[in-house]
Amino acid sequence: MKDITYNVRIYTTEVIRGTKTNRHRVRWKVGDKVWRRNFHTAAQAESFRSELHVAARSGEAFTLASGEPVSWARSRQSQISWYEFVCQYVDMKWKSASAKYRRDIARAMVAATPPLIVGNRQRPTLSCAQR
Repeated sequence: MKDITYNVRIYTTEVIRGTKTNRHRVRWKVGDKVWRRNFHTAAQAESFRSELHVAARSGEAFTLASGEPVSWARSRQSQISWYEFVCQYVDMKWKSASAKYRRDIARAMVAATPPLIVGNRQRPTLSCAQR
């Protein structure tokens, strides 16, 4: 694959002095491109830098498109959608819930769902709605 590489270099954390607060920047190089990420605290920056080191030392490939280890992209893809989460949650609670609690569950899910799916034009599968 041309979109991954094992050529990774991680630099020391930089402190960027600001007028009110300081930022901490982690720089690393994947292939020929230098990547940067800013953090509010030194601990956050060092934690992120440490995660990069662990991935590089374990021989993991990095993607050229994002500059991150390949496993990080895989973990994001394995996350379930909001709709799937709601279906699983309702299925788990529904059987043992009283009628009033069922109504409250439905109200809560109806109130929380629209802001989380605005702009998502994909039609969800009706797996839990068919039950």
